[in-house]
Amino acid sequence: MTLCVGIEKRGRVWIGADSGTSDFDSGRCEQAFEPKVWKQNNGWIMATAGDWRSGSLIMLAARFPKPPDNYNDAYRVIALDVIQEMKRVFELYGVDPTPEKDGEGGTDWLIGAKGAGLFAIDAWNHVSRVTEFAIGHQNYAEGWLDGSPITDPELRIKECIKSAAKRRPGAVKLPITIIEAP
Repeated sequence: MTLCVGIEKRGRVWIGADSGTSDFDSGRCEQAFEPKVWKQNNGWIMATAGDWRSGSLIMLAARFPKPPDNYNDAYRVIALDVIQEMKRVFELYGVDPTPEKDGEGGTDWLIGAKGAGLFAIDAWNHVSRVTEFAIGHQNYAEGWLDGSPITDPELRIKECIKSAAKRRPGAVKLPITIIEAP
């Protein structure tokens, strides 16, 4: 199981994730060896839920343009330039991260940068500007995101993921990694 949570507050962006990975064949959840959240090039931070190969390729091979300094240009840069770079990398390495015909599978993303904001990219490459969002098994996090009185973004992400770990013992793995966009 994967749970990644992002929060944007006053132009600053944080993304956090648990450390578990699911083996769909056995149903077991084990400790992940690769990060689910990382610093991408040029000041972006990202998280992925879904196909590990897709996440690894983006983390290691994608080269995104510098994030814009304002919200107005950020959506355009992500919807056009970032998505095109992701597609280029997937094509180069022969990976198709879109869901199967039945809607199962696929890879979702959180991406953000200081001053540019936080965005969600779904498995069909739809881009949404968000201020708080969870991907992966987000249904275990949404109550905490919507109803938490905690205002500190890092603490809020941590408590959200810890709450999901209590609701789904063994499925959400600690430790939690949280990165703030530089």
